Formats: sequence, C-alpha cells, structure tokens
Amino acid sequence: MKRLLLALLVLVGAATPVAAESLERIFSAGNEAYYQDELRQALAKYDALVEAGVEDPDLYFNLATAHARLGELGHAILYYERALWLRPGDEGTEQALATARRLLGKRRAEREGEATVRTRPPLTEALAGPFSADGLAWTLMVLNVLLFGLLLARPHIHHESTRLAATVAVPILALSVAASGGLLASKLGAFEPGERAIVLSEGAPLREGPDERASVRKKARQGQRASILGSESGYLRVRLPGGSAGWMKEKDLGQIRPN
Repeated sequence: MKRLLLALLVLVGAATPVAAESLERIFSAGNEAYYQDELRQALAKYDALVEAGVEDPDLYFNLATAHARLGELGHAILYYERALWLRPGDEGTEQALATARRLLGKRRAEREGEATVRTRPPLTEALAGPFSADGLAWTLMVLNVLLFGLLLARPHIHHESTRLAATVAVPILALSVAASGGLLASKLGAFEPGERAIVLSEGAPLREGPDERASVRKKARQGQRASILGSESGYLRVRLPGGSAGWMKEKDLGQIRPN
C-alpha cells in the first residue's frame, strides 16, 4: 500500500480533543490490521470512521486500497474517486484509480472475451478535476472582487498608462471569472443532472420502478459512472452513460461527493 498516514482525523463540526484522539486510535488500529492482512477488520475500522462523519482523503485512499486487495473493485473505484474529490490532482491516487479500472477491465475481458472500461471522466469534469471545489470558490470570489474593484476605480484613474493597463486588465479578469465559474459549476455537477455516483455491483439491475417486481431495463456494470436523480423506498433513480434511466437499489451505488 503506497500510503497509510497517521493523520489527525477531525469530525465535521467541532470534535473535542478526546474525540479526535479516539478517532486517531481507530485509524491506527485499521492500519495495523491492514498490515497484518486482516483486511475485513481494517475495513471495519475505516468504515466506523466514515460512519462517524470523518471526511479525509487518506482514509478514503486506505478504504479503496483495502477493497482493491479484496477484489472489490467497484468500492475501490468509489473511494479513490472520493479521495480525489477532497485532494484533486493527487498523482498516487490517480494512478491507483487507473489501475483499479484496468484490473476491472481485465477481469471483465477474461470473463466475457472482450471488454472496455472507461478510465477517463468527461471532458468538463476532467478540466475541473485538478482543482478543489473550495479552491475554485475562493478563486472566483477573489477574481470578482478584483474585477469590480477595477471597474469602480477605472473612471478615477488619471494617469494615462495606468488607465490603459486597467482597460486591458478588465477583459482578462472577466474571462478569468467566467473560466473559474465554469470550472466550479462543472466540479459541482451543474452541467449534468443529479449527484455523480459509482456502480458497486456487477450486473446490478436497472428497473422501471422502485420495486423488486418492476421489470429490469438493463444490467449496470461495476465501476460504471451514474447520476443519482432521486430516491424512494430504498431505491435510487439513476441515469447511466448512454442515457438509460431507471431505479437501482441504494446498496448498488455509492455517491462520489462525500455527504
């Protein structure tokens, strides 16, 4: 395993020092179980942290790698994607995700004779991938302040060269605002409906309605991307690549963006 960091994990919403110490002990116990090849025990410790509300890229990386070693590649892909959501552009995580997808494709090819697995996200998502949502939001805010500050100050600039520089800077800042706003919108999924998710189970049925008796429209592929559009009675209304829409059981999908 490339990395098992003893990071101080902090709950969303002010954790006490005692609680933080307890979380670190659970994380350490999970790492120790992993190194002893007690992968299910390691997963139980990591899952306990997730259930407690911890959102940490190292935790998600460890979860993904443990699942990958167990051959549970759908879960591995999900948690690598979550780690990249929190720490975009991380080279080690990107390589591990690509490896998991290649292994999934190899497994499928061995079973079916031929298979392709999409390893790259859509273009708009790929462009926003190296940046965090928080970083893009701060960048957009700063650029807006600079742009409107310059627009307000420009009429009061009397020095010719400074006024010319301000005139040139305005459209550049405006384009930068538009670009950062577009990247932030893509990062948050504004250009596609629903929440991005990963199919966890091979052959998970996509049904016409949120009911076990509803007809199956098609079988989803493990590791496949999906968009969650709604929920009802333990089912999620989803759209798969290619436009197929229907209902899948909640257990068969994992949302990429941490709750």
